[in-house]
Formats: sequence, C-alpha cells, structure tokens
Amino acid sequence: MRKNIISIISVILILSLIQFMSCSNNSTAPSTNFYRDLWERTSTDQYVLEQTLQCFCLNGGRQAKFIFYGDQIGYAMFTDTNEEIPEDQYDRYKSVDDLFDYIDELRKQNPYKLEIEYDPDFGYPTRIYVDRREMIVDEELAIISTISQLGED
Repeated sequence: MRKNIISIISVILILSLIQFMSCSNNSTAPSTNFYRDLWERTSTDQYVLEQTLQCFCLNGGRQAKFIFYGDQIGYAMFTDTNEEIPEDQYDRYKSVDDLFDYIDELRKQNPYKLEIEYDPDFGYPTRIYVDRREMIVDEELAIISTISQLGED
C-alpha cells in the first residue's frame, strides 16, 4: 500500500513538473531583436507598406498604402478609394522601425494580451494585436502590415 502511495505521489510530482516547465516563459521563438536585425539587413530605405488598423477608431478597418523613404511618408492613400490620406492623420500609422519601437513600448506596459507575428523573410512585424486591459471593452488594437515593394522601382 505504501509503495502505491509513493508511486502515485511520484507521478503527481512528475506531471506537476512537466506542467510547470510547459508554462514557463522560456520560448524557442526568436526575439524581437532577431527580427529587427533581419529587417535591418534588408538594407532598404524605400518601401511600400500596406497597413490596416483594426480598432474602434478613425479609419479603423480601412487599408492604407504608404511609400516610405526611411521613416518619412512620401505618399499615403486609402486603397479602397485611392483617396490621399491627409498629413494630419499620418501619425496614426507606423513605419517598420516605428512598429518595432511600438512593440518595445507595449512590452514595457505589460498589457493583458499582446500577440506579434513577423515576416519570416524580412523580419518586419506583420501583425500586432494588443488588448491593454482585460476588463475594458473596445480598446483593443490590431495593426496588420504588408510590404508590397522593397527598394526603388
């Protein structure tokens, strides 16, 4: 009987240890710095970025297209209407470098939920989803980004 109890306790301890290890923050996923370095190795200062803000906000859900020269927007338009985006709305959108900075800022704030996806070839963030507080409704934000052209053409 005592041998059975010891066996049961051993199994419980082993299962608990396995569960504890699977919940740890040690992830095999590359860090943001890995992807930032990958992006910086693309060696381009000009790119065309399509970006959608999914939120309860101005222009939420509309896809925008930008030509970036470094971190400066050279041209911006909404893809559904080809309407030029007014310059006073540029600050709502982010260059690739701004996206990396935004991720760093979000991590410091320790939001309730933060999900990030990266382009495997060029390293730029393709999707950022943040829910800052669990109990607040409609403050979530997703930024979906796709680069349709790198360099000059």
